[in-house]
Amino acid sequence: MNTQLENYLTLQERFNRIEQVIGGDWDTNYYLDKIVQPLCDDGFDVEDIASYITAKLYTAFDKAEANREPKTVKQVMKEHGR
Repeated sequence: MNTQLENYLTLQERFNRIEQVIGGDWDTNYYLDKIVQPLCDDGFDVEDIASYITAKLYTAFDKAEANREPKTVKQVMKEHGR
């Protein structure tokens, strides 16, 4: 199989899993619709907006990591089928 197709399929599989975990993409699309249009209207380009969203994402991820319960070795082994 060609590498581009493999990459696409891998990403699509990952995105499908993300949407399964969060219950679809409605919230994500709503969020993006609410912030992207006003920022575009104000003259920000896609790189500015992506940088802003990335910074916010890292902050949220750090918060989520800090609140996550540590997994036991048994849980990790079970997740990996061992």
